[in-house]
Amino acid sequence: MAKKDQDIWIGLAHVKNMGVSRSVGNGDGAQTYIAIRANDAEEFEAKVIAIFRQNNFQVLSLDNVEIEYDVPKDESDPVAAEKIALFKRLATGALFAWGSFYPYGEKA
Repeated sequence: MAKKDQDIWIGLAHVKNMGVSRSVGNGDGAQTYIAIRANDAEEFEAKVIAIFRQNNFQVLSLDNVEIEYDVPKDESDPVAAEKIALFKRLATGALFAWGSFYPYGEKA
């Protein structure tokens, strides 16, 4: 499947920094939504791990994986609004888009 024909997948990644050059959540880690085009959920997960690794983060887990058309389009819901913003960034040609990092203890 060509890139533009791939579905957009999104999930909530739980990440931790992999070195002293990158710090997130006071070293305890954080969670963030990430959206990427992929053919299926397995490819999405592999791409998520690779992208975070390239940016010096370790993926501890990936939750709430869903495809773009399953996300409610209600921008008055803050979670849906954040996901929609990521979809819009992908529509401009970005290879991936991640949202705000929420250190553990804060609500994503």
